[in-house]
Amino acid sequence: MLLEPGSVPHFNIFYKKLESVVEPERINYIFVSHQEPDLCTGIPLLEKKLNKTFTILTHTRTTFLLPFYGIKSDYYAVDMNHEQLVSVISCKVALTNFFYKKMGWRIRCK
Repeated sequence: MLLEPGSVPHFNIFYKKLESVVEPERINYIFVSHQEPDLCTGIPLLEKKLNKTFTILTHTRTTFLLPFYGIKSDYYAVDMNHEQLVSVISCKVALTNFFYKKMGWRIRCK
């Protein structure tokens, strides 16, 4: 899972750093906390570069504006799913657990 991949002006820097820590092709989920352009306008560039779409994990309110950035990926609205991410992401990553607790969301591991 990728957390907020950033903006268009910083995409090349972001992508080089991303490649240094993970094979980008293995990413299937992108978390977006809100629709600010500095957090998510890089998503269409990532879709194009990898020739794939993702599942965008976010709040319903965020899904209203993301399509205006040209994002083609599907959305998983956490608030419409009892504020839980079940079987969507691995619960093994401590950073993920910390981040979602900070956002006030609950993660239920199976």
